[in-house]
Amino acid sequence: MDTGVTPVWIWDSAPLRQALARADMAAVLTILRGAVGMSQMDFGELLGWSQSVVTKVERRKRDTLHDIREILRVADPLGMPRQALLPLIAGRPGAPLMDVLILPLPTTL
Repeated sequence: MDTGVTPVWIWDSAPLRQALARADMAAVLTILRGAVGMSQMDFGELLGWSQSVVTKVERRKRDTLHDIREILRVADPLGMPRQALLPLIAGRPGAPLMDVLILPLPTTL
């Protein structure tokens, strides 16, 4: 199956960043599927889901994407860079990389 190429612009697009900041995974899935131009059947096949599961998630009738492992199972086949998930983590669509708390490593153990 030709999975197409996920356009690079989608990762920093306002609609995707806003949906991620709201933790609206139904919208995220719909935006990503639209960006790659796939049918629900093809998108489901890419993710290892049935077309029915894609439909239910997009219509908010199934909350499948509730933990990071499930989110990464969607992100990885699409080539989504981890930085693109920052709005989800920070809860703000404009969250730049510098806003993420990075704890320094201890100098002694």
